[in-house]
Amino acid sequence: MRHLLGCPAASGACYRVEHGGDACGYFVLMRTPAQCRIAEAWVNPGTEADWLGLYRLAAATALGESGAVELIAAAAPGIEAEALLRAGFHDRGENALRFLMADRSEVGAVRHQLSDGDGTYLHDGRESFWS
Repeated sequence: MRHLLGCPAASGACYRVEHGGDACGYFVLMRTPAQCRIAEAWVNPGTEADWLGLYRLAAATALGESGAVELIAAAAPGIEAEALLRAGFHDRGENALRFLMADRSEVGAVRHQLSDGDGTYLHDGRESFWS
């Protein structure tokens, strides 16, 4: 987490999510010119309702603190992606992930977020948008 939050190309913060006073998840917001990105998130137990609540909280936090005009998030198909859509995010396409296992075995479900690549911080220094 220190590596992510210490990135010189984008400023960020990690937010703890609680339910009934107990920690149940977190999300990381990264800021670039005119954008705020939900770089990473986790919630337990991880039902679609849990993810929906987390994404709504992250969106409200981002819009209330960052001054951004665009909020970005990414998720692999499944519960997280469905929760993003229900939270009001728009599907802007897909990026294929390809794996070649040494033993040629099949790869199961893969969880992917912006923090798993350059999407967390990559920008051209101007107010450019992904939508």
